[in-house]
Amino acid sequence: KYNVASKETRDTDIKEMFDFITASMEEGSRIEVKSIEISSFASPEGEIDLNANLAQDRGNSAMKFIMSKAKRMKFAPAKEEAFYTITPKGEDWDGFKTEVSKTSHEDKELILRVLQMTSDLNKREQEIRNMAKSYRFLEKEVLPQLRRATITINYDQVGYSDEELKSLAATNPDTLNVEEIFQACINE
Repeated sequence: KYNVASKETRDTDIKEMFDFITASMEEGSRIEVKSIEISSFASPEGEIDLNANLAQDRGNSAMKFIMSKAKRMKFAPAKEEAFYTITPKGEDWDGFKTEVSKTSHEDKELILRVLQMTSDLNKREQEIRNMAKSYRFLEKEVLPQLRRATITINYDQVGYSDEELKSLAATNPDTLNVEEIFQACINE
């Protein structure tokens, strides 16, 4: 499946992302959200073309979820499709290798050798499927981790204006870093 599950929308990282966006909308915020990038992946079982389509659909689903939430938050920039860049990555063999490496499964080294020695993706998948006991483990513990979309928020952190720097340097210099104090002194 490629759709964003309602359970996933309540994850901590998703809440933190929307908290960040909300904070950027507050009066006096020094954060200006510029765009959102979505990299979407599919697990490597099944047909390559189907997985490429699944990754694309997963990215589109993530974008639609964020757009819907942005509309409710009244975050205008994220309501437009042009605000997003979706990059479908297809089958995530690198992620597969990383996730298998983290396990303590008895066939871990054998699976990693198959990855290393077999460059043909269809043959690689078939070799791994032939390890029936290990494949059942992979289906439960590894492959679900690879079906995902990674969201990156691109933003600028806006600095103080010259007038603000002068004022803060005079009234509250502890809030400024060395570069900001130096800049305030130059502008006097």
